[in-house]
Amino acid sequence: MNTTAVIFFSRLANEEAKHKNTFGKSGYLFFENLIQSSINELYKTKFDVHLSFSNNQIGENFGEKITNEISKFFSIGYQNVIVVGNDCIQLNKQDIILANELLQKNKGILLGPNFRGGAYLIGVSKESFNYQKFIQLKWQSNSLMASFKNYAIQYNLSIKYLKVKKDINYQKDFWQIINQFKSSNNLKKLIRLFQIKLNYSTKIIFNYSLKANFQLYTFRAPPFLVFNL
Repeated sequence: MNTTAVIFFSRLANEEAKHKNTFGKSGYLFFENLIQSSINELYKTKFDVHLSFSNNQIGENFGEKITNEISKFFSIGYQNVIVVGNDCIQLNKQDIILANELLQKNKGILLGPNFRGGAYLIGVSKESFNYQKFIQLKWQSNSLMASFKNYAIQYNLSIKYLKVKKDINYQKDFWQIINQFKSSNNLKKLIRLFQIKLNYSTKIIFNYSLKANFQLYTFRAPPFLVFNL
């Protein structure tokens, strides 16, 4: 068995669309594809990948749910746990590999910060995990990074960071990512995001210009993609 467990921790697509309301009626399709794209990236690694969705998570709030999930995998023998969410398009397998290397070396806390003070990736070794204190961290807030720093200081733990990446909570986040992608090979990944898991009742019209215009529509017809540079 691998000593590192990778947990994909997420709401269901319909819940994510309702909670964030990022793309209106097309939100479900967007987050369904984003979730599948993230999972596909994790499976490119050689680690044990475990899917944790809101319908099977245990706890009364986010802090309890994520802490219980981490604790579960330590209890069955894993020495390191890496948790990622569903809203970072820029996450790739190299981030997971590097996170594992840093955890194996430092035996502490590993964080992938976003630009809001939260995290797109959290890595923790068994030695650095305290159940009660983890629940009390400032989950789902802009103070999460600061609370992890305090946690590391309190228990004299090393804390390492991956590159800061942007996650998607609002439409403006999506436009900013598109503008970053349009001059790089990562644009292909963005296009693929809207090509996976389409069914025969869905069309995607993807208009891409220098201003990064984007529209999602659903109709009763086979799917197709329009991509204009």
